[in-house]
Order: sequence, then C-alpha cells, then structure tokens
Amino acid sequence: MRYRAILLTLLVTCLVSCLSTPPPLKALPAQPGTLTLDDFSISAPDEEGWYLAHEDPNEIQLVRKGTSGDETYAIQAWSIRLPQFFNDEAFVSFIMDRITHNTDETRFIAKKHQALIVNTRHGTCVKFMSVHETLSARKRSGNPGPILLEVVGITCRNPYQPTDGAHLVYSNRHRPGNKDFMLASRAQSLFDSLDFIH
Repeated sequence: MRYRAILLTLLVTCLVSCLSTPPPLKALPAQPGTLTLDDFSISAPDEEGWYLAHEDPNEIQLVRKGTSGDETYAIQAWSIRLPQFFNDEAFVSFIMDRITHNTDETRFIAKKHQALIVNTRHGTCVKFMSVHETLSARKRSGNPGPILLEVVGITCRNPYQPTDGAHLVYSNRHRPGNKDFMLASRAQSLFDSLDFIH
C-alpha cells in the first residue's frame, strides 16, 4: 500500500466514463450492506443507482448518476500508508500538501481547499473538502458551461497500526447553481460507517 492523494484526474475519469463505457458495471443490490477491504470496512450507501466501478483488496470505487446528464457522484475508499506524526498539525499539513500539490493545473482550477482535525471513535482524523472547476470537462449534454467537482473526504489512522490508514472520498460533479447541499451529510454517513479490522 502507498499513500495516494486525491487524484482529480482519475476521479473525474471515473465520474464521467465509468457510467457510460461498456461493459456494464455491477449494480449494487437494493440493500448492499458492508464493503470490506483488507484493513477496514464501510457501509455502502443505502440508496438506489450505485454501481461498483472497481474493487480490489485495497480499493473500492462506486459511481452513480446525478439528476442531470452532466452530474455524477463517486465514492472511493482505499488503504493507505502513512508516516508517523508527532502532532495533529503535522497530520493536517501532510494531507493538505497532498491535496494541493497533486492537482493537474492544466485540467482544474482550485476554488477551495480546507482541512481540519476531527475527533472520531477511531481517534483523530483529518477531514477535508475541496472545490475545483474542471477545464475541458467531458459533458454528456453537450452544454459548454463550466463543471464543478466538489469533494468531501477523511483520512483516519488505523488505531491498531498507526502507519496504516483509511482514505475515504465522496464527490459530486455538478453544474454551478446545482449544488447538492446534502453532500456533506451523505459523506458523513459514509465516514461514520468506517470500521477498522483488528
């Protein structure tokens, strides 16, 4: 396992192409239950329309169409390797550095970055959010207007092995003015379902 930051290029590719490229993706069942990786598990979203785009022992990707032709959602969860942090500030700085320095500036305009320490039942985690405008975004509708990529995520250290961790991302690709004000709440439900495997 190695640490990967939010790779926006990969995320947008998944958001756009996973729902339109054959072969057909595997639809999650109506009551999907728990998704398990090597080091942790999460609960799949309890709503229809989600598809499994990728699954291996260290990573899961889910995608879903939004309310318009250009709107999509994605969930990504993967195991990560983390350095040792001697304080919370170093943890936040590490995550912010990966978010801000792993963005392809030829494809995205950063609108907002934010990260903070949050206390969870697994100890301290870093919760983050970002908003980017996607340049030359592929649009199924053909509408030339801008597309925004809004991301809410969390990185938590494994309480049983602090140099391992979980990185969860819930994202929405949408038109300006069509913001999903429930995105943060949906993301939090995902984060709350995280369980590390001892």
